[in-house]
Amino acid sequence: MTSGTPVSSCSPPLTLTFSPSQFRVLSRVLAFSLALCVFSLARIQVAESWGNNGRAFWKIRKDKLLDVTANKTMLKDPFLVLYLGIVVPFLLFPLNPLGKLGPLGGMLKYTCVETYSVLQANCLQHWFKNWQACRRNKLTASTFAAAIGFWRRQRVQLWLEKIGAIEPFSGNLATCWSNIKEEEALERYKLITGNTVLFPEFQVYDTHPEDSWLAASPDGVIDCLVHELPSHGVLEIKCPYFDGDISRAFPWSRIPIHYIPQAQGLMEILGRDWMDFYVWTPNGSSLFRLHHDAEYWDVMKIALSDFWWKHVHPARELYSSNVMTHPLFQLRLQRPAPRHELCRDIVYRSKHIVANSKLLMREIHGKLIN
Repeated sequence: MTSGTPVSSCSPPLTLTFSPSQFRVLSRVLAFSLALCVFSLARIQVAESWGNNGRAFWKIRKDKLLDVTANKTMLKDPFLVLYLGIVVPFLLFPLNPLGKLGPLGGMLKYTCVETYSVLQANCLQHWFKNWQACRRNKLTASTFAAAIGFWRRQRVQLWLEKIGAIEPFSGNLATCWSNIKEEEALERYKLITGNTVLFPEFQVYDTHPEDSWLAASPDGVIDCLVHELPSHGVLEIKCPYFDGDISRAFPWSRIPIHYIPQAQGLMEILGRDWMDFYVWTPNGSSLFRLHHDAEYWDVMKIALSDFWWKHVHPARELYSSNVMTHPLFQLRLQRPAPRHELCRDIVYRSKHIVANSKLLMREIHGKLIN
């Protein structure tokens, strides 16, 4: 590759010749030099965002950049104006060391590299329930409330996950907290109740073969004798995060209604009569007893079936067999509404179950609370 510039009007033209490798090195050196200038003018920080895709972009703090542009004397320098307005965007973003998309959102080419989130570290995963692959093509009990529409935006997000348009939810600070504290909570539960807890595998609903799309991942099951009769229960442990504020981390005195679909789903799928719903915090714990409600399950299953067979299944068939860049628009006929038409009824029934649940124990700092 060649480039030529005359030295002066009275001198012969001077031509510089570079090999492709030399030209690439020189280009990088020049770009790196310009990047150093930018770092002195504007504080630049690398920010990871854009959801589960883990994309990264360069973010220039506006306050610092405004300080630079507000200085009119600096802007009189034509080289600086050219530099800030044209050269920097085109030279800086290709040098992104993470090899990710720039703020142009895909207009720039990038090299794929393996990303690793600290939230995916082995030490922050659940101590025995590592069933992500099993969950992918199932509707599990922990997602029942979202599939019904307890949270308006999460129903469509769950639909996108199940058809394969976005990556499944992989965790956040709250789930990591629960993962690392659940074993401690389990030991506390066994100490309080004296129950022996067993740990089953990932459970698929097998009452009818056509219902195998439903599944559950229990925290534990309890088999014991009550008045010489066998009793079969399931254990669900919650370790609420409270946004990391330990001063607010006290055990619930009432079960949040959005956990009822999960609780009833666990009991139905595992064929259990009752549930111990145990809430652990650093400052204390509480224990609730729930019972299986067959009528509640029948109503909830209608909403779950509609979500799966009317929205997930047909959309997944279309998405897997066609190239789609905007599934929310291209699959709008299969896209679910924010809430199922039975959502209001299920919420009402959930409130009724919460009201009838029994608080067996609540302790704070080791002292029982009435």
